Amino acid sequence: MSEAELKKLQSQIEAIQVELGKALYLEDLPLFDSLPPGYKKEDPEGKLDENDTSEGVQPFAKPFTHWRKGPKALTIAAPVKEPQVGAAVADVSWHPDSKRVLVCCQDGRVEIHDVFDNYKEYLITPPADGNKFHMACAFEPSVGDMFAVGGLDNLCTIYKPFEDETCGEEAVAHAVCSGHMGYVSDIGWLSPESVVTASGDTTCKLWDVETGKAKTTFYGHKGDACCLTTFEGDRNVFATGSVDHSVRVWDARVKGTFTAARFYVGSGVTAIKSLGPDVIGCCTDMVGMENGEGGHFTEHDAIGEARLLDIRCKQQLQFFRPESTQPVCFKHIEFSKSGRYMFLGSEDSWLFPFDVKTGEDYDPIRIQDKSERAQEKEDGAVGIAALEMSPDGTALCASVRGDYLTIFAS
Repeated sequence: MSEAELKKLQSQIEAIQVELGKALYLEDLPLFDSLPPGYKKEDPEGKLDENDTSEGVQPFAKPFTHWRKGPKALTIAAPVKEPQVGAAVADVSWHPDSKRVLVCCQDGRVEIHDVFDNYKEYLITPPADGNKFHMACAFEPSVGDMFAVGGLDNLCTIYKPFEDETCGEEAVAHAVCSGHMGYVSDIGWLSPESVVTASGDTTCKLWDVETGKAKTTFYGHKGDACCLTTFEGDRNVFATGSVDHSVRVWDARVKGTFTAARFYVGSGVTAIKSLGPDVIGCCTDMVGMENGEGGHFTEHDAIGEARLLDIRCKQQLQFFRPESTQPVCFKHIEFSKSGRYMFLGSEDSWLFPFDVKTGEDYDPIRIQDKSERAQEKEDGAVGIAALEMSPDGTALCASVRGDYLTIFAS
């Protein structure tokens, strides 16, 4: 067989692998598992009756806005409600019961809210010295009896809020994981005994929850490791994204620089999220687009992108870019429970929904912050700080860098 024939055969095999990945993971499924009957993908006029209770669709007690007869946006009291604190939401994480939300704030405050009954269950107040600046938080996903927070203090701190009755300034950490030389950018749980962190020191570390000691350090990124995701049902594998334009998949059983898969995406990775056991979604920094003036590229003509990557065949399954002439930078990514729809959160507080199977984008949704601090900025555009789907797939929590959470619930 000649070299040309061999290359042709290889390209055919890769094409089959890509199509196989699409067939396995991109089924034609609804947005939410419990979506109200009568949902329509297209509703350009937006003529929906808020008082319509037919077909089992129950109205919410609070004002809401419609979007394609799917999710309904509810604005609830945010964890940082007092204007004198001046803090802002940094990250959120759902409890496994899909009812409570963990919220960490930039001033070091941590709270657990029952978002549907609208009351606060747990609080850790900022330290007096003010040396906390949280960037990431995560509930333990199997039982939810622990959570971890991390940020600019270079630490990953683990708490057991329902076992330890202390809270506020007296809250006692179950374990403090110290060893990173840079900020902790993201956190994920591999098991109730192990938590993994990504850091600005370019490394990732696997920690023992009971002792707070590092089990393994993972090297390989050439720049800040900005984001991390774990895979449902796999206690050993996780993936990270970095400003070095790469996505790397790691096996916790293998120490050092070994990566199970590696992708180069052409721009800095800002967020990643697993879709099933073998697929990763990632969004990247702005990519220059031709502006029609001699083919030059500028940041003002740039637009964000997202990709779907298959770690089995090491191929790109799908590519996403909004049909927008305005520059946009994506910072967060999330999938619906079924995996059919993807949501991208932008730096200018817009939420972009995409059809994962076709790559088609739908009308973006504006997430507004109604706090007093947001009024100082034009149109309250302060950027989406957190985006996460509930474990049961019935609610999407989004927050800008302000004092309110927005829950999209079916």
